[in-house]
Amino acid sequence: MEPQQGPIPPSTGAAPAAPNGSNGAAPAKKQGGRQKKGLTSGKATSAPPKRLAMGGPPPRAATLAPPPSTCRACQGAHSAHTCGKTRKRRKVAQPPLEPPRVVVIGAGVAGIGCARTLEQLGAVVTVVEAKPRVGGRCASTKINDEGAAVDLGASWIHGIRKNPLYTAACQLGLHCVDTGDDVALRDGETGVSIERDSAEDKRAFEAFNAALASARKDGEEKALAESQQEGHVKARAMPRHGVDQALGPAVSSLLDAQSLSTDTLKLVQWHRANMEYANACPMDSLSLRFWDQDDEHAYEGAHCAVREGLGALCAGLARPLRDVRLQWPVAKIERVNNLIVVTKENSTETLVAEVVVVTVPLGVLKRGLAFEPPLPNWKTQAIARLGFGVLDKVALKFERPFWRNAEYWNGSEKRIGNLGRVLDVSEYGGEFFLWVDLEGVTNEHVLVALCPALNAERFEVDAGFTTGGEAVRKAPSKVVEKCLEALRKLLGASSDEKNEWKVLSATATAWRDDRRALGSYSFLAPGCIPEDVDALAAPCWGGVLRWAGEHTSREHLATAAGALESGRAEARRIARETGLLSLSDDEDEESWPHVAKPKRPSREAMRDARSALCVRSFVRRDTSEDVCALCGLKSGEDADVEGFMAGPLLAFEQGSRIVWVHDGCAAASSEVRVLDDAWFHVHAAISRGRRIACAACGQKGATLGCISAECPHSYHGRCAALHQKWDLRLHRPLGYPKRSKHACIESDSSDEEVDERFPAFSCLACRPPLPKLKPYAQHCTAPSLDGRPSVKRNVSAKVMQRPLGAPRKPPPFAAPPPPTTEAPRPVPFGAPRHNLMLPRKPAQPAPAAAPWRPQPPPPPPPDWVTKPR
Repeated sequence: MEPQQGPIPPSTGAAPAAPNGSNGAAPAKKQGGRQKKGLTSGKATSAPPKRLAMGGPPPRAATLAPPPSTCRACQGAHSAHTCGKTRKRRKVAQPPLEPPRVVVIGAGVAGIGCARTLEQLGAVVTVVEAKPRVGGRCASTKINDEGAAVDLGASWIHGIRKNPLYTAACQLGLHCVDTGDDVALRDGETGVSIERDSAEDKRAFEAFNAALASARKDGEEKALAESQQEGHVKARAMPRHGVDQALGPAVSSLLDAQSLSTDTLKLVQWHRANMEYANACPMDSLSLRFWDQDDEHAYEGAHCAVREGLGALCAGLARPLRDVRLQWPVAKIERVNNLIVVTKENSTETLVAEVVVVTVPLGVLKRGLAFEPPLPNWKTQAIARLGFGVLDKVALKFERPFWRNAEYWNGSEKRIGNLGRVLDVSEYGGEFFLWVDLEGVTNEHVLVALCPALNAERFEVDAGFTTGGEAVRKAPSKVVEKCLEALRKLLGASSDEKNEWKVLSATATAWRDDRRALGSYSFLAPGCIPEDVDALAAPCWGGVLRWAGEHTSREHLATAAGALESGRAEARRIARETGLLSLSDDEDEESWPHVAKPKRPSREAMRDARSALCVRSFVRRDTSEDVCALCGLKSGEDADVEGFMAGPLLAFEQGSRIVWVHDGCAAASSEVRVLDDAWFHVHAAISRGRRIACAACGQKGATLGCISAECPHSYHGRCAALHQKWDLRLHRPLGYPKRSKHACIESDSSDEEVDERFPAFSCLACRPPLPKLKPYAQHCTAPSLDGRPSVKRNVSAKVMQRPLGAPRKPPPFAAPPPPTTEAPRPVPFGAPRHNLMLPRKPAQPAPAAAPWRPQPPPPPPPDWVTKPR
């Protein structure tokens, strides 16, 4: 620290000499050092100014010179700022940072997951929910005293492998039941069963899938043609708005051209209704190119339902939360200075927080929440483009399972099943197109009828659900009668038999009429691209207004698991930006049911968080003229080579500045880290690359340096793979064997893992030569001792020069052994072989191999072993 400077009192005589022999003027800076503007003239003087000697007013430099004092670094009697010794700056104790205050709007799966993770990391969280319960669109209705419930909102866990929703259900002690995916199709008018895998069934399935594939191909070709007409450099269809069309008309035109029979068209219509159920919207409202963009990220494994209901799962997750306020609807979200004020509807009650996370359904966002200042245009446009569909259900509990009779169910004894209702082509087959038997889940005689898309909207109007209340309601008598009549035709029963069916309870839903939801789940509409989902997930107002929910999960759109994962990921981002979580902490998984120890905010973690850049993949402009800030290549140029994949140009936004960097170029820099879709230290890599030229191409932006201390060379990621033969995907030299010389020729795994033997990049000059490996030979078969199938093994070329089990070939100077006519002794699987790496000993005549005989069975154990005590 520099000492406090003050003016020197005026003197009539010469200025007193400094103790170190210098004059009273400010000491001269060393050559090359920085000088503070206005403090010195930049030149050292050997004599004091004349005005100082004559008693006039001192010059500016002399005025700011510090008085002599004792140096604290060496305890010398000279000025502290003239001491040549280095003195460490004393650390000043700073008060601890207060934990951030966060308000989470919405107590659905996303809101509860976000709040729980933030509380475990030490934040002060308040959750507000407009409904009188937690869970949001996870609405469960109990049907017995044993705790079983029927889900009338989100119902299934789609895929249990690595699914966070399934993990949470198991950790909370809930029962998950595999419901299967088999559907028994029946004619909706006559009740005639349609055999599975019959000729008509296969023809309808293949025709519908072929129409989907052809429509997708035609749509991509059209988008490619429009892209090339607009002058894009790369011959590739770029995701843009206005280049898409609806899926329904394209599929219908292709199906009409196939001249299908009436029975096949009826089955095709059922598949069409099934797709509308999966997306909660008619096919005419689906994007042709991107309607299934999240299928490749779907969780694997069985589909299961929770016996206690997903509502019980949400209640279990919300139980440890400290501050959950129900029936607290939000009317306005306002930013005041650096804080956010949340105002309650029809009240003056407010909440003040540093960060607000909005997890309300997309339908509520479409209707409009009051934001002050207004949301940016890219956010409102993404909200308007993304679709929000509806799916309604009717749950009927009967006194007995009459549908289990052989006359109706073909003698099936399955306790969980799906019954598809196939209607005539003249009728729209979406209403009650699927009936789900939940007896195996709830241990009650329950059937649930599904009604998606436009049929759901007509169903709500016909049922009189126009009050705007809670989605789950008691089904009126006309709805029950309509369901029973459809079920009678589906099972082929008579009217007298239908009168014997006793309904114990009936519950229906009206998600479009629920003003706190206004729909069921989201989908990609025509003109909407996957980057719109990223825009919905991006923060606003400088990062203090955050978003989460199923509509913000690009990989798991329209699923409860995607909502839970989006809430947790947003909580981790907030924790890193507020100093609760550093880059070195691994908090990607929650520890249930134990609550993690709360943390205090760290200033070091906050400094790291300031270097984070969010990927703005939704930036709407032509990137054909933008270049990578590291390698200098344009977006249209092919930068991919063997061992390096540049990937797309990513738009990184920091403040008002947009920086474009290839995905692979940023990942090849040693500073950059990626956590929860946030890229850290990208600007540091760009700043360092501006000063370093590539040793291969000579251009700036080389951020990949050799690990050798004597090597000064640095390269671009592309140049390192092209000229230095380095595989940046596997972090090892190109051509280096993945395993040892005895490895299998064909790997049993397609996953290419990172090679840990090469922790960092090294150029060709500093890299040891690759080992010379012996050639592989063909597979040989070793006979088995116990008569089991033989096992294929890989043997080197030297072993294959002699019969299996025969002695080695003697050297030339030794007499060859006499030939033997006995069969070679088989080598048991797993027996040790000769080590070919050891030096050979002088060959000796090998004795004749004794014929192999099977060993006698072992003697039986004594009686005291077999008899019980």
